[in-house]
Amino acid sequence: MLANAMYSIDLPHKMSFHGAGCVQTGKQEVDFQKSPPWSAYFPELRHDSVQINPAIDCMDYPRDYWERTDLKAEDVNEPLERNYRAESGRNLHTQKDGLDECVALVNLLKNCSYERNLDRGNKIHADILKKGLLMKDACLGTALVRMYVKCGVLVKAHEVFNELAVRDITSWTVLISGYTEHGLGDAALKLFGQMKGEGVSPDAVMYLCILKACSSLKAADKGEEIHVEVSRKGFLENSLVLGTALVDMYAKCGLLGKAQEVFDQLQGRDVACWTALIAGYVQHGYSKHALKYYQKMRDEGVDPNNVTFVCILKSCASLRASEIGQGIHKELKELGLLGKSILLDNALVGMYAKCGAFEKALDVFDKIPKQNIASWTALISGYAEHGLHDRALYYLGKMQNQGFIMDEVLLICVLKMCGNLELLAKGQQLHAEASRLGLLQKHALVANGLVEMYVKCGLLAKALQVLEELSIEDVPSWNVLIMGYIQHDLNDEALECYEIIKRKGLSPNAVTFINILKACGNLGAMKKGEEIHAEVSRRGLLENHTELGNALVDMYVKWGAITKAKKVFLKLPVRDIVSWTTLINGYADCGSLDVASKCLEQMQNDGISPDAATFTCLIKACTMVGAIEKGEQIFKEVQRLGLLGKHIRLNTALVDMYCKFGAISRAQEVFDEFLVRDVVCWTALMSGYVENGLGDEALNCFKKMQEEGIPPDETTFVCALKACSRIPAIREGAEIHCLIHRQALSVKNADIGNALVIMYSKFGALRQAQEIFDDLFSRDVVSWNVLIAGYVENGAEDEALMRLEQMQNEGFVPDATTFFYIFKACGRLGIKERAKRMHKAADRHGLLEKQYDLSIALVNMYSKCGALEEAEEVFNHVPEHNDVLWTALMSGYAQLGDINSVFESFSKMLAEMIEPNVVTFIVLFSACSHSGLVEEGHKYFVSMTSCHSVVPVQEHYACMIDLFSRTGQFEHAICMIGNSPDSDCTLLWSALLGPYQNWVSVEIGKWAFKHLERFGGKHSALYACMRNIYAASGIQGECSSEF
Repeated sequence: MLANAMYSIDLPHKMSFHGAGCVQTGKQEVDFQKSPPWSAYFPELRHDSVQINPAIDCMDYPRDYWERTDLKAEDVNEPLERNYRAESGRNLHTQKDGLDECVALVNLLKNCSYERNLDRGNKIHADILKKGLLMKDACLGTALVRMYVKCGVLVKAHEVFNELAVRDITSWTVLISGYTEHGLGDAALKLFGQMKGEGVSPDAVMYLCILKACSSLKAADKGEEIHVEVSRKGFLENSLVLGTALVDMYAKCGLLGKAQEVFDQLQGRDVACWTALIAGYVQHGYSKHALKYYQKMRDEGVDPNNVTFVCILKSCASLRASEIGQGIHKELKELGLLGKSILLDNALVGMYAKCGAFEKALDVFDKIPKQNIASWTALISGYAEHGLHDRALYYLGKMQNQGFIMDEVLLICVLKMCGNLELLAKGQQLHAEASRLGLLQKHALVANGLVEMYVKCGLLAKALQVLEELSIEDVPSWNVLIMGYIQHDLNDEALECYEIIKRKGLSPNAVTFINILKACGNLGAMKKGEEIHAEVSRRGLLENHTELGNALVDMYVKWGAITKAKKVFLKLPVRDIVSWTTLINGYADCGSLDVASKCLEQMQNDGISPDAATFTCLIKACTMVGAIEKGEQIFKEVQRLGLLGKHIRLNTALVDMYCKFGAISRAQEVFDEFLVRDVVCWTALMSGYVENGLGDEALNCFKKMQEEGIPPDETTFVCALKACSRIPAIREGAEIHCLIHRQALSVKNADIGNALVIMYSKFGALRQAQEIFDDLFSRDVVSWNVLIAGYVENGAEDEALMRLEQMQNEGFVPDATTFFYIFKACGRLGIKERAKRMHKAADRHGLLEKQYDLSIALVNMYSKCGALEEAEEVFNHVPEHNDVLWTALMSGYAQLGDINSVFESFSKMLAEMIEPNVVTFIVLFSACSHSGLVEEGHKYFVSMTSCHSVVPVQEHYACMIDLFSRTGQFEHAICMIGNSPDSDCTLLWSALLGPYQNWVSVEIGKWAFKHLERFGGKHSALYACMRNIYAASGIQGECSSEF
């Protein structure tokens, strides 16, 4: 609602303007902000020539009231008030100076209205009834209705109204205006319909009142009906006030195009008319438009009033346009308005505070003659918005020390700050204060703020309790809780809230449906989601809510139902950048890069330019399908549009893409181009280095990030710990652990705790790993798995099995990863019976049908336990074999020396059209080596490259060298070393010497030893090997001198 404007009118000599925003009536000063709608008491304002802002008030009295009585206000107000007070015990209504008794009573009632004196009004009402005057004078009845309206007793006002003998347009206007002023626009519209039904024709003043009701309800449809009526009756031709009211109504309803259309048709537009349009643009966040029309207004020679200045200062605050704001400030000084209008002073404080110019904000604030709660709110909210929470709390305390009590606006601001900072104790204090002041019951937005505060502090149960205790029948409050549940991944609870809303008989709005669709998408709740889709369509909400259509598209995208998503998309009445990006994201998630790219082209053809979010989706698709060239094209387009380095998610996606492509140097180049690098970007680059096996570089990033003043977050710490695990970097890992410990993150954050357990396990420091695990604040199945894996990988299989029992005793259910490592442990220990029990347990949990890796682990386990029948049974129950499963079975046969079964399995594998892998040939060569089958081994070696396109690795060469060495064919073994890509590899030379010292000649032994020694193979096993060779040759003395 617009604030007070400046008016030029002729008032009676005892009624004059007293400062901005006040009228002095005799000895009584009336503050516009606290008084009833003031124009109701000055019938002269009924003239269309007077400039009235319909957003402020609509008038109650008919134009001819004073003409009918032929009296002036100064003739009645003071004398009758004195008379009333002096003779309250006698007949209150004795005629004085020939004044008509009804007129006197009218003015006394008017005085009661000013003072909100219900008790006195009731006495006058009783006296009127006693004298039977109510039926004699329509104006007296109307005055009585008005008195009850102004005192807030609408039920009583309506009772009196129903008793009136004649209900004319004036009495209807008073009652309807009362309902409108008390925020009961629905009732006002209903009465308006009843009035017309009784044959009373609305006049211009009534239309002003009804347009105000439409504005408050955002009832654009009804407002348009009124627009048609007033146009048909010709009221708009001569009434700028009514035209201004229409502009104001459309603006408040968000139909700014319509408001602009009406505005453009008005002739002789005054400051009130311009201000209504400007205020509309400000209200809906179009601050640039507001400034544009402000300049146009000035260009047309129309001077702004206080309300205009307030609106423009709000625009400057929204745009952070401090320079324009300073210009307004200068003009206000020149006009001498500073210190005279609290509204202007507060707007200036708010503008400077929003712009972060706190010195100037404080300078204006300190010069305000008499600060009010709004002054403090403007300052405190500015500090809070800029993250200067200490200053905000300081001035809040200072304000309270000066005796100010928080109102609903400041309370909402401070509750929001408490939520953002998770200041639960302060928030709870505010809750108690709001309850004490009765603000929770009066203001739904305060309840919303309280619910939101508890939600952000993670106390969702408390937020629900607030809603239920207050019996809040306000959908926005429930929406806040629903959003909180979704943010905390409690989507089922969000859906339950939706059911509560329906059970309460409340009507979910577009925001409710948007959030519920999000919950359905997250849960994969297809049936419920489609029900909501049908409900939204039935209500016709998609016509006016693009965001709702976008939420539907997003839900289907999350389900992978891209066809349905596209179907919804094509039916949207308006497709914006979010609609297109959501659909493109759906195709990106499906790996359909080509279709996503076509959507991008079509979007651009429709005149919509892609933004950072659109490109992020496309880059994600390129990453998924490994489209390097397309990714590079998108990067260049991002660069061309000037988006590079400005959007965190886009930056991160680009770095991640190049890292996933293995182009880590390119990722670093792109990263270096970012002007602003936050913790997310740094972590993406670190992760790339880790995944590409460059742990040292990852740790270097970790160090540089902190040198640039960017503290690591939980994900960064996890990444750094992974790097330490893979290098391994024991000292750096311990330092990072100390840093984590200082922040107490290892016990709070499960991911960090798990990463620490993994790191110490990789270092072989199982005691430290166990200690960290024991200190974890919250342990889940993943925590148990990393601990068990650590024991297994370090050869402590018995400990791993003990931890499994402990895990189950504490109520945790093992998952596929748990059984994977337990199968490994059982296989190494060779405990067949325990292996069978573990097999049954995994089967009981239904894991074997879903987890292919578990079947492979089972085959390996039974093979190592020597239980080939069980291994074959598992193998045969797997519906579809692959190379890894066949290789696991072949390995089991090889371990038991069943060479024929190894070869048969290999033939069956090829018969199933399954290509062998690198490990398959290692198993084959190893089997041939242990059986001395040189020809078969050589045949498989040749076919490996010629028939199966498997490139030999060092392990293959080592197996073949081992095979030749076992059979004494050292020349072939040495040739094999020479043919390998890395002839200096110690693995190959070790295979040559290995366990075949009896076969190796001293010359070959010495030559191989010197070769190994030169390339870092100097260790005790080699010396022992050479001593054995000399001993086998009977040359002990030379051995002693050389080795």
